[in-house]
Amino acid sequence: MTKKRPAAAFPPVTVILPVLNGEKLLPKCLDSLRAQDYPWSKIRLIVVDDDSSDRTVAVAKRYGAKVLRSGHRHIERSKAIGLKAATTELVLFLDADNYLAQPDWLPQAVRALQQDPDLVAAQSARFQYQPGDPAANRYCSLMGINDPMAYYLGKRDRLTDWEMDWRLLGQVLEDRGAYWKLRFSPEAVPTIGSQGFLTRRSLLKTVSHWPTFFHMDANVELIAAGHRDYALLKQPVGHDHCANNAAFIKKCRRNLELFFQHRHLRKYTWETPQASLAWTAFTMVTVLRPLAAALRGFAKRPDPAWFLHVWYSFAVPLVYARRTLQERFKRSAS
Repeated sequence: MTKKRPAAAFPPVTVILPVLNGEKLLPKCLDSLRAQDYPWSKIRLIVVDDDSSDRTVAVAKRYGAKVLRSGHRHIERSKAIGLKAATTELVLFLDADNYLAQPDWLPQAVRALQQDPDLVAAQSARFQYQPGDPAANRYCSLMGINDPMAYYLGKRDRLTDWEMDWRLLGQVLEDRGAYWKLRFSPEAVPTIGSQGFLTRRSLLKTVSHWPTFFHMDANVELIAAGHRDYALLKQPVGHDHCANNAAFIKKCRRNLELFFQHRHLRKYTWETPQASLAWTAFTMVTVLRPLAAALRGFAKRPDPAWFLHVWYSFAVPLVYARRTLQERFKRSAS
């Protein structure tokens, strides 16, 4: 029987949770946090509310959270506000639609950073698969993405359900059982930094984090400065991404809108050669490549949600192309 560690052995952790109208999702997220094998007295919960119109604030206070107001309708602004208020060295970024699927997620992540001072951060290498979730959400968990363009452009930071080893961006320095220790180069950084990301506040203070905290910009800056080692946990993190097809496409459209809206603030701009982008889009909308991926996944885990990949791979490039052309027309006309 494993001897339980005394509370003094656990370092304090600040959880920063930006939220807008999260009344329905927040209890699941916070219940999973409270269920961790980690003393609740060592968790400093900061909820940054973006002027929610529902009972988000009341829910957060019920869990003992320190509630701060943003009001900017800007999640990265909310993250910066939460980070500014944090006082502990370890900081965990969660979103309201996340949940920690197993009670040892936080202890494992904290232990990794405690034992290896070279590690910048720890996050899960995959999403939690729940058979009872809506098909659209199961798809996101199975494919390890919330955007098929990220999958085909090689930008994703989560494994698919069929991948057992880390072969995405980054060099695997060591397999440490509970996680892979990876080293990233400034030229090849995946979309790390969200959906359950435990990191060191002292490092974040050395990079751009105010008045907005863009997690990709911060990680690219840290990696360029020589802080290149990360822990990718084998234990998954839960993500209630979307309930149906319309919600999936709406989120993809919203993410592109936010990119155009805040592009002037960003250091990492996702530049991709036009020829490569066009070829990627072509292989997606012509069905065969996405169908092959769906069949591969279905052979491992027979879930029809895999085949949403064919539909999303067709629809998302068309949505992006239309919006990009509108943006170019708008800029040329101004």
